[in-house]
Amino acid sequence: MKIDIKNKKTKICITDLKKYREVAAFLDKPAFIEDVSKIRVFLNIATPVLYENVPLWEMNQPKTGFNAKDAILAKEKVDSLLEIDRKQAVVINNLIEGKRYILEFIHALEYKYNKIGFSEIIKYAIIAGVITDHELELETIAKEMARLSGRVVSNKVPDTADEIKRDRDWYWRNLAGESYAKISKNDDLPDRSTTVKQAMIAYKKLIR
Repeated sequence: MKIDIKNKKTKICITDLKKYREVAAFLDKPAFIEDVSKIRVFLNIATPVLYENVPLWEMNQPKTGFNAKDAILAKEKVDSLLEIDRKQAVVINNLIEGKRYILEFIHALEYKYNKIGFSEIIKYAIIAGVITDHELELETIAKEMARLSGRVVSNKVPDTADEIKRDRDWYWRNLAGESYAKISKNDDLPDRSTTVKQAMIAYKKLIR
């Protein structure tokens, strides 16, 4: 089924293959994409903010949580929207200066997807829809890679930068309504979509 992918696909400008793959595997999760859509509606982000304007956008957001009651209410509102319950999570809030909702959403998504340390990646995915090498928190990415190194995935995405980027491109083109056969034809592949189909099976396993 063809879907409108406008503003849904995050642009990933990461040079290292393994980091690119792990970030793509997170950002392309259907559940995460749906959460980002909900958050953008809540924060009135009709279209992604220009990458270079993210700090200014964030600075201009109203603050909430000037006292403990407000902080709890903000957390509960975010949890309700994202369908999670952080009752056992530590609430970090500056009770003097307040806290912006975008920060609460970032903490909630780190908690929901067990991606503690991915705050900059999550922030730029929500606000700008663009991730670059600048957003990578290298120590966290390295730990994630070590944690996942023992995972066995059949038809794993090949270890070449061209192929992981190519397979991601095919995945989003397919979501936009381009069939495997059409992708194969447009990319001048000789095997009548077999390569595309196998790549899509692997990529969907990667992001589930």
